[in-house]
Amino acid sequence: MSRTKLSSDQSGRIRVMIAEDHEVVRHAMRDIFHMSERFIVVTEASTSLEALELFKADPVDLVLLDLFLRDGSAFHLIHEIHQHQHSSDIIIFSATLSNEILVKAMVAGASGYITKDTPLADIIALLEQYKPGELMMSSSMMALLAHLLIEQYQALSQQNEILSARLQELTQTGAIQNTPQAKARDAQVFSLPANILTPQEEKIFQLLRRGDSNKQIAAQLSISRFTVGKHVQNIFRKLGATNRTQAVSHTAFEGGNQIL
Repeated sequence: MSRTKLSSDQSGRIRVMIAEDHEVVRHAMRDIFHMSERFIVVTEASTSLEALELFKADPVDLVLLDLFLRDGSAFHLIHEIHQHQHSSDIIIFSATLSNEILVKAMVAGASGYITKDTPLADIIALLEQYKPGELMMSSSMMALLAHLLIEQYQALSQQNEILSARLQELTQTGAIQNTPQAKARDAQVFSLPANILTPQEEKIFQLLRRGDSNKQIAAQLSISRFTVGKHVQNIFRKLGATNRTQAVSHTAFEGGNQIL
């Protein structure tokens, strides 16, 4: 395993890790980052395990991550990095792009997506426009992502309407009780084991259960919709969910503490 740990920076520049298993590509991307005075590449890795070890030893501000490293995909590494107390943006850098992978990467917690056939001038422009905590991708890819998320939202809305109608039917037939005692029991079932979610994530989780949109949650908590989206991604990751329906269906049974 070849590990490269470069000198750290004290000038306030954005500290970068490049996790890429092709040495030529790693070196090329290092040179591109160093064309800007905003960045310094302090760590390079060629495998997921290597990248995780280096990140835990010396967390960076930004990770440029190849989607498929030689020892596995990037999604597990994204999850592991986000478990660390140090906040770090993760930009996927890959030759592969599909609608499914793009959405999966964003839901997993990636902060951006760049394909390896992106022209050099466009990559430099993206780096110059980069702001910590904000999405970094081309305008065309941003439009595609928005379209895909709208499609998923519409599909989930239809599923929710079907579920709501079914629940109403079950309630009317007496299969589900609607008494105060039953409501109190359901509230217990939907409680989560302690410390799974942060206090802010818990507030957002309860609003998700109520059916509020990201825009509505942002307005109620006086935060941006993007911040809400990041919290929602973290909630999905912690609950092992891939969408809102799965997240709000999470019960203490799944968390390992059977309450009823």
